Amino acid sequence: MGYIVRIKDLAVYAYNGVNPEEQALGQMFLICVEMHTNMNDITSDDDIAHTINYSRVSKFISQWMTDHSFQLIERVAYNLCREILLQFEGVKSITLEVKKPHAPIRGMHFDYVSVQKDMAWHEVYLSLGSNVRNCAEIIEKAVEAIGSHPDIRNLVCSESMTSPAYGDEYEGIFLNNAVKIETLLSPDRLHQLIRSIESDLGRDRSKEAGIRTIDIDVLLYDDLVASTVDYVLPYPDFEYRDYTLLPMCDIGPNVYHPVLKKTMKKLKEELMDQAASKRR
Repeated sequence: MGYIVRIKDLAVYAYNGVNPEEQALGQMFLICVEMHTNMNDITSDDDIAHTINYSRVSKFISQWMTDHSFQLIERVAYNLCREILLQFEGVKSITLEVKKPHAPIRGMHFDYVSVQKDMAWHEVYLSLGSNVRNCAEIIEKAVEAIGSHPDIRNLVCSESMTSPAYGDEYEGIFLNNAVKIETLLSPDRLHQLIRSIESDLGRDRSKEAGIRTIDIDVLLYDDLVASTVDYVLPYPDFEYRDYTLLPMCDIGPNVYHPVLKKTMKKLKEELMDQAASKRR
């Protein structure tokens, strides 16, 4: 487990607000930050490089607030959360509150108006597949597009594997990979990004049968279990398909399936046992 680092009521002068005088003259804001680290126990080395330097974070917040201006403090909270997570690698998740002690509420006594925002890096596993002639090139371009998004980091790609088409409506040999990423994107925004990448690479969803230019599916998003019109998490039945499990085991053998409560390695072993039983 990591640590929690808190900065409470950091006073910064900034120019946020709907009214013109707020944008022109500015006012004092108070920032409260709670940062959860993903760092291991540091008690043995006592090195500030192995934790979150709260002095650097405080100076970053102060400078960022000075350099940026928004009408809504909701925008301030969202963008400041995102920037801290992008700038300080050791921060896994953050809760940030923006307090506005001098909000323009006339004729009433109050301490402050505030907005609080939670944000975190999410661990996501994707499955990529293609059965066109230049499938290796297409998958490479898809991986590059995913990894180049500013809200995605630490991409790890599995070794490629080939498999026969799954289902009567498909044909040929598929090339498959699994990809692990950390992302700030919500499941909905990640789904939109994936569909956009598929479209840019020539995927035509009106023609689902036969040739599949590129297929990108979200297998796991943290331990989230969800079902929407656009996606289901975890991805349905991927534990029965070697072309997803084998690449998954290459990059995350000890990752747990949040519904089945089994590791990828265990699911792979069970799938191999089932295949061996059918051959007997």
